[in-house]
Amino acid sequence: MNKIKKINVYTVKNHSNSDMWLKFLIHPIKSYWGDGTKEWKIYASEFLFYKKYFELSQDVKNSDAAFLPLTLNYYVKMSKLHIAKEFIFNSRDNNLKTYIWVEGDHEINFMKNSKDCIFIQYFGFKSDLKTNEIIKPGDLKKDLLLSFTEKKVKIRKKNKIPVVGFDGLASYPPHKLMNLIFKNIFSKVMYKINLKKINRDHIFPKFLLRKKILNSLDKNKNIKTNFNMRSTFAVGSLGSNKQLRFEFIRNILSSDYTLCFRGSGNYSLRFYETLCLGRIPLFINTDCKLPFEDKINWRDICLWVEFKDINYLSDIILDYHSSLSEKRFIDQQIYCREIWNKYLSKRGFCEHLNKSIRNQISFGNEKSYQ
Repeated sequence: MNKIKKINVYTVKNHSNSDMWLKFLIHPIKSYWGDGTKEWKIYASEFLFYKKYFELSQDVKNSDAAFLPLTLNYYVKMSKLHIAKEFIFNSRDNNLKTYIWVEGDHEINFMKNSKDCIFIQYFGFKSDLKTNEIIKPGDLKKDLLLSFTEKKVKIRKKNKIPVVGFDGLASYPPHKLMNLIFKNIFSKVMYKINLKKINRDHIFPKFLLRKKILNSLDKNKNIKTNFNMRSTFAVGSLGSNKQLRFEFIRNILSSDYTLCFRGSGNYSLRFYETLCLGRIPLFINTDCKLPFEDKINWRDICLWVEFKDINYLSDIILDYHSSLSEKRFIDQQIYCREIWNKYLSKRGFCEHLNKSIRNQISFGNEKSYQ
């Protein structure tokens, strides 16, 4: 096994007070500085592995890369983008690229095509391919197998009729729906006239399409549906209601395939939850970029459906299910979990991010000699 080579990371501590660290400080730096709360010692051990991959430095001239210490969202919220720019330009002047973590579902209009920085974010668009983006997996907080099962994949045997599951937002009271649409229109206008930095890529909520997809599957007698259609955002995803969270996890575990269709952002957190639990995602591709596409053939892992083929969704599911032998169906579940563990868990992503940055550093050094 190759020995892990730490990356010397330039960063600074003067961009915020410690009371902002809990919400905005990026995880590799949080492993060194804490989260600014007295309770940090309870959680510190969960962040120790970052120290195997990254070493913090305040010496910009003897570092390998630069990390903006807080997520880009912090600089937008606190009107401090000028401070972020100063950090990026100082790093650039010392031949360092700045890696920038972005949270949330929406694009932030900030140095999008700059060669001086690389954005680590949840989503991107294949049709708008940018070389300065790294797609990170959805943040599950915890390994779901450790929290909800006996710490191993609960294998499902193959049945003749495929079971498609979904638990989540698929309907909304009309008055709330109209308010949301008007809010999206207002946000879009404010972005277009440069009064907002955050861009929503849609006006009509994507859960309207999701409901249409679910209704079409419900009508097919050759597919068993396991749907809990909710009228509230993320009731089973955020974890504040333990019973609803348990129902959400149980829905994935009791299904052969879980429908994973984009939400407010062009990605699905449910996609990563499904893989983590050792189930096969029914992934509807809406021009998505996924993590580590140069290493993972996602079409071999998911039940992959292009959005343009959505009218044939039932047939695609039935054809896919019938093509799998009993052994292949079981092996696929195990493989989904292995992919999550190797690439998409916090530790797995960190290891491959370390490799990606080292490759970028090597590539940059090669160019500097040309």
